[in-house]
Amino acid sequence: MKRTFFIVIILFSLVALFVSCSSESEKIDQPKVNPSEFTLKSNLTLSTFSNLSDDIEKQFAKTRSTDNFLTEEEAKVLLRPVLEDGKNIQKKVLNTISKDSPEYQQYSKMSEQELIILSMISVTNKQSTKTRAISNLSTGDIIGCIGAALGIPGGALGLRTGSLVTAKTGLQILKSVAARYAFGYISLAIATYQFGKCIYDIAK
Repeated sequence: MKRTFFIVIILFSLVALFVSCSSESEKIDQPKVNPSEFTLKSNLTLSTFSNLSDDIEKQFAKTRSTDNFLTEEEAKVLLRPVLEDGKNIQKKVLNTISKDSPEYQQYSKMSEQELIILSMISVTNKQSTKTRAISNLSTGDIIGCIGAALGIPGGALGLRTGSLVTAKTGLQILKSVAARYAFGYISLAIATYQFGKCIYDIAK
């Protein structure tokens, strides 16, 4: 009786081990997406950036009224939704592309400033919004606003009307920006304000 019991236990252990190994094998063998084929997706909408520009404008007005300049920390607080969105995009990319790819290494080392810009350029892939006027904006309009906000022509950024920003092209755009400017939180707050205001002005 004891021998039969031990045999049953051993069989159950072998089955459990087989299932565990199969599960791990599936995880290991799961194919990774090519960075040039993975589209960056933002959880923010154009309306979010338009509303955020209002918040930044109010903060600027508040600091001017007290003869103080906007601090880096204050700017970072204002940009928190954009930064968190950038981190979310970064996480999705790292979970999708191969760890052996050069793109993986570059995404894993992104600064918070780069993640903010990443969120901004990724919103061109998602135009859904509750505001009808803003939803009618073309990709060209959005690219123009991003270029104006960053002080770089849309063509120089590598953004093209009708094309989606992928994990690969996203890096190319960030390199174009970094080659011209070194952004801090205050300058990024200004850029975000200009982007949101541009969206609002075109949608009027």
